Formats: sequence, structure tokens, C-alpha cells
Amino acid sequence: MKTEFNYKYFLDMVSAGRIEDAFNYRATFTPDFLFKFFPLVDDSKNKKNQQRFYSLANNYLWFATPEMQNDPYEFAGLYWDEEQLLQMGVQQRSIDDTKTLLLKQIALTAFTSNMDNNLPMWAHYANNHHGYCVKYKVGNKHTVRNVIYDSQRISMTKTFLNLIHMINKGITMQDKRFIDEANMNSAVLQDKFFYKHKSWEYENEYRALWLFEGDKTGFNIPIDELSLTVQEIYSGINCSEANKKELSQIAQILKVPFKECRMSNSEFTVLVEN
Repeated sequence: MKTEFNYKYFLDMVSAGRIEDAFNYRATFTPDFLFKFFPLVDDSKNKKNQQRFYSLANNYLWFATPEMQNDPYEFAGLYWDEEQLLQMGVQQRSIDDTKTLLLKQIALTAFTSNMDNNLPMWAHYANNHHGYCVKYKVGNKHTVRNVIYDSQRISMTKTFLNLIHMINKGITMQDKRFIDEANMNSAVLQDKFFYKHKSWEYENEYRALWLFEGDKTGFNIPIDELSLTVQEIYSGINCSEANKKELSQIAQILKVPFKECRMSNSEFTVLVEN
């Protein structure tokens, strides 16, 4: 039986400078297959419907920026206290430069590990079963990471301060020690993108991140850039016949199975028609 992911063990390895080992350990908890839910409205000619059909048919995934997320605490589970840093004598410019280095413009796309008995996900992300779900095979388990859930936000002020010091030293000293420690502190702070309140735990979320330049709120990325391949497409219980037809045609283009979902007569689960 597979053990649960131990976040403390992961952080201990990072703190010991075993960053590669830490992320290899984390990758073992990424499933071979992940699922993503998409909303649709009943009008198959709706513009957003058509955009989603286009992305699916052409093997793209949409990445959205932080301001487009549905949680006001998104990317705030791990935080640093800038006021405290200033009181410690850190210059505002150093804080801003480090934030820019660490928090470059970033977008994300999210997955979950199961589909059939995931009723809240069908409701929240597939427009109450009017949408669809896609099953992806994960070719490289380092391209996505599991989200960590906790009831408390964690201050990373000390880690952020360490990163500032390492970056400042690294400007004039390219010693491997400074580079390794900067990478270590950066690896810890990156988990700000993978840390959410425990109330979201039902999502069992996995995320892929993408750095970008320019003024955007979202964009398409080819799924092969993430080492993902579409395996199956499922229509929701309430998906319209017109949208089912579109999804079925896309499945034929992609040469993958298209399956319709229906309610179970006796259990709280979603049945898949073969």
C-alpha cells in the first residue's frame, strides 16, 4: 500500500540540499493518469464552448494567471512579512528584486486524480455536469506537482531573507555554495504556488505552472510540452446532445474513446457508458 506524501520529509530533504532527491520523491506521488474538468453551456455554438473544443481538438491546455483563480488566498498559503523584513534593515528594492526573480509572471492549470466519484468537481468545474472531463496520461511526473493542504498559513520570512542574502552575495560571488543555497531557498518558496487551505482538500489537486512574459490573463500551451497525452473524453450527465456530438467528433480526431456518463441507480457515483 502506497504511503501518503510526507511534506515535512520533502522539506527536510530540501533543507539538507538534496533538492533533486526531494523532487524525485514528490514525483512518485503523481498518478499515472490525471483528470481535468471543463464547463460547457448548452449552446454548442457559444464562443467559450468553441474555444474549449478548439483547445481539446488541437491538444492544448489553457493556463490562467493568479487573478483569474477562484480562491482569494491563492498563492498566499506561504507568505513573507515585508514589514518585518524592512524592520530588519532590508531595503525595499532588495525585496522587490527578489520577488521579481521568484514570482515572475506565472500561470497555472490544474488537474485531479479521479473522475467517477468526484461529484463536487463535476458540479464546480464542469457546470453541474453540463461540461466534460478529459483523462490525461502523465509521461513525465516532474511536470505536475501535488497541492499541499493545511489549516494554517506558514510564514516564510526567514527563507525569503536567506534568499535575498544569497542573491546579493551571488552578484559578486559565483561560488557553488551560494548558488546551491539560493536554489534551495527558492525551491521552498516555490511551494507558495502549491499550498492551499484544508477546505480545498476534496479537490486532490495537481498543478502545472508556466512562466511567461507580457500582459496576459491566460494562454494555451501544447500538452506535449507537459508530457501529457489525451486518453479518454467523458461527457457529463447533463451534457447536451449537441455538445456530446462535438466531443465525440473530437475524440475521433484524437483517436481516443469518447464515453458518456450517467447516474448510478444505487450509489453516489458516476457511471461511464462504454
